[in-house]
Amino acid sequence: MKKKIEFSTARLYTLFYKQILINLMLICMGNMAYASLGVSVANSNWTNASTWSFSGVNRLPNCSDSIRIGSGGVCRLYVGRWSD
Repeated sequence: MKKKIEFSTARLYTLFYKQILINLMLICMGNMAYASLGVSVANSNWTNASTWSFSGVNRLPNCSDSIRIGSGGVCRLYVGRWSD
C-alpha cells in the first residue's frame, strides 16, 4: 500500500522561495570571500607567492583579485614559458 503525500501550494511556494534565498546568499558570500586586493611587497616573478600580500597572507593572485604594484615595483611575467 502506497502512502499518499500531499503538499499545499502555499507550502511548496514557501520552500521554493527559501531555497532561492539560500542559494543567492551563498553566491554573494562566496564572491565576497574570494575577491580581495593584493599588493606587491617584493620585486620578483608574478608566480612567486612571496611577491604578493593579501591582508598579510602571501599567496598568488586569483582571477577575481585586484592587484596593486607599488611605485617603482617590478613583477616579471613570463609569457609562453613559466619559470621562477
